[in-house]
Amino acid sequence: MASYSCSICGARLKGAPNRCHVCGSEIDWDKAIGRVSYTGRIRRGQRRRRRWRARLIPAILLFTLLALLVFVGQWGLRQSMEQRQTTIDETIVQRLRFGIKDLMEGDITSARGEFSRMTMLEPPSIPDPTPFESPLPEREETAELDNAALRAAAIEKALMAAQMELDANNWSAAMAQLRALSQEDTGVQAGLVDQMLFTALYNQALTLEAAADIAGAEQLVEEALHLRPGNVNATRLKQSIDLYVSGKAHMEGDWAAAINAFTDLFAHDPDFQDTPEQLFLAYAGYGDSVRYSDPCLAVERYQLALQLHQHPQVQAKLADARLRCEDTLIVENSNDLPVPQTGGPTPFPQGRIAYTYFEDTRTHHTTRFWDIAAGMPSVEIAQESLQPDVGPEGHVIVRSTNAENYGITLHEGPGLAPVRLTDQAGDSLPRWSPEGKRILFSSISRTTDRKSHLFILDLSTGLVVDLGEGQGGDWSPEGRRIVYQGCHSEACGLWIYDLENRQRWQLTTTAGDSVPCWSPDGRYIAFMSNGRSPSWDIFVIHAETGTIPFFALESTVDGLPAWSPDGETIAFLSNRENDWAIYVWSLEDLSVSRLFPVEGLLPAWQEAGLAWEPR
Repeated sequence: MASYSCSICGARLKGAPNRCHVCGSEIDWDKAIGRVSYTGRIRRGQRRRRRWRARLIPAILLFTLLALLVFVGQWGLRQSMEQRQTTIDETIVQRLRFGIKDLMEGDITSARGEFSRMTMLEPPSIPDPTPFESPLPEREETAELDNAALRAAAIEKALMAAQMELDANNWSAAMAQLRALSQEDTGVQAGLVDQMLFTALYNQALTLEAAADIAGAEQLVEEALHLRPGNVNATRLKQSIDLYVSGKAHMEGDWAAAINAFTDLFAHDPDFQDTPEQLFLAYAGYGDSVRYSDPCLAVERYQLALQLHQHPQVQAKLADARLRCEDTLIVENSNDLPVPQTGGPTPFPQGRIAYTYFEDTRTHHTTRFWDIAAGMPSVEIAQESLQPDVGPEGHVIVRSTNAENYGITLHEGPGLAPVRLTDQAGDSLPRWSPEGKRILFSSISRTTDRKSHLFILDLSTGLVVDLGEGQGGDWSPEGRRIVYQGCHSEACGLWIYDLENRQRWQLTTTAGDSVPCWSPDGRYIAFMSNGRSPSWDIFVIHAETGTIPFFALESTVDGLPAWSPDGETIAFLSNRENDWAIYVWSLEDLSVSRLFPVEGLLPAWQEAGLAWEPR
């Protein structure tokens, strides 16, 4: 029987159809007759290929199905294992928490049980044992490792708890936990424990000090300093506490010692506790103790007390002590010698004062003299200038603010042209040396670090020497030392520099102390400060001991002190009566008198300047 196949897909045709039953191709027998050949029987190879082709598709489908089943099975197994591991991990964490809790509560047995159950859930991987090795450590070694792990976990837990207390400012709770840790010879994070304990001790000491528990604060700060002996803040707090305790201990018994302690504390830390009140009580108590035996000394003590607090009873005691002092002096001077007038007004000193005022119409500063004896302005020194200083020969140096003459200029007398000594706009606060051959000044425009430095100008050579950081300096009477405002190693205040051995030491520790002025006899240094009281005030400090025997406290501004040539009086600028004026302060009876008004508004009074002409 004749057989045909489709020329498109090769399928075997049954009979002579017009369309292939496999691929659907149309068959045009009229055109195909010439090209259709008689195939006869299908060859054996063709039949085999057709059988494999018929079986291939079901085989592929079956393989795909099996692969899919395998993948689904593996995915399900993995998900089951991950879920089981998550459950194990959660259980381990829970056992660990329970164990640490039991350990912190001191229940070692329960803690061991929890940690043992934890290790059973996740046993450590142990290498396959050899015939000569035991698969597990010895029992004693295992116990030692367990104890070390427990101890390390407890330390870490305690540190975390202590840090939480520190963050919450719960200093007492943190101290209790850290003290317990520091007593353990752990060898683990010992430095961290000490630092955290120091922080807790110091801050708790501040808390107790604020609550007026001085004894408790003293104990804690001593313990803190045992951990950090060189800490600046803790050392400062300890010094304040020691001075306060010393002053309180001497009250009623040794008034002089109490005054010394509270005076030192007032200079060191005026805001510590009720230091001004205690110093007032000490001065008043000293006056009470000698009012009848030494009324003149009582006058001095009462006057110092009233500088701190205008108390009516102390004022009445002062008046009584003055009368008694006058009577005593009259008796002692019955041989017709002159009698000092302690109760009356102090006579004004003589001489001229160079000062700066502000010309509102010209909008610049001008420097001139005021004649004390005449009670009126004297010679004008220089316009567009400030910060005068009068030399030993009466010559005046000023800081010039003239745009064409910036720097420090020398004015030898009226009608004479000024001599320009320096040419830097930042050169300021000039001061004559005692012999009149050198000039000390401050400058920020000569430095590369943009900080104020002290400089010395040698007038004979024109050489300028940089002394280092500092500002607003003044010479000692012998010309060997300089006092100035500065900061060294973050310690700020007044410093003294020895020009011969190039050594410096700190005189005060209050950063607001400034514009120091050395007394003519070299014993004292007057300065102004905005860090010791609510406003700017004048203080007098002993140059050698650092004690402050005199101070003038007012709620208004007192500043720019200048010593009189005899060292008995200090002139200063103040707005005590709602206008700027120059006042004089007598150190003999601590009286303050208004000398003369200063013209203008003084928009930058700290930059003005004041100097008393030497005799």
